[in-house]
Amino acid sequence: MIDMKIKEYKQMKDVKTIRDLYVIYVRKSSESEDRQMESIPAQLDVLHDIAKTKNLKIIKTFRESQSAKKPGRPEFNKLVQLLDQNTRIKGILAWKPNRLFRNPEDEGKIRQRLSDGRIEEIITPSHVYKEGDSDFTMAVEGAQAQRFIRDLR
Repeated sequence: MIDMKIKEYKQMKDVKTIRDLYVIYVRKSSESEDRQMESIPAQLDVLHDIAKTKNLKIIKTFRESQSAKKPGRPEFNKLVQLLDQNTRIKGILAWKPNRLFRNPEDEGKIRQRLSDGRIEEIITPSHVYKEGDSDFTMAVEGAQAQRFIRDLR
């Protein structure tokens, strides 16, 4: 009887947590940096269509109307906190990586969670970023977003 319980415990321990949940993050700055960016409702429409097509379970949507030039965005910080607390979150849906970050600190937070496997993917309308993209591809996109901000000055 005791041996059976030990065996069951080992089997349960080997089963990975089911990761089937997603969050959406949309951002639009009211500053000149985003004059060409889609509105928050437009971003949400496209991301909800993707979620519906891929049959993704969205548990939370984060909306932010603030520049990402500097760290400290409240909704972004709540997103990161949720990613760290909920092991069932598989990924983030966002319009583009530069909606998530335009500064090195926030970029590092997202890239590190992707690299560590705390999330498995970031889905955008044009690309799905996986762990293998967390080093080079996302670093290049982060550098482009940061250069864009510097060039606006």
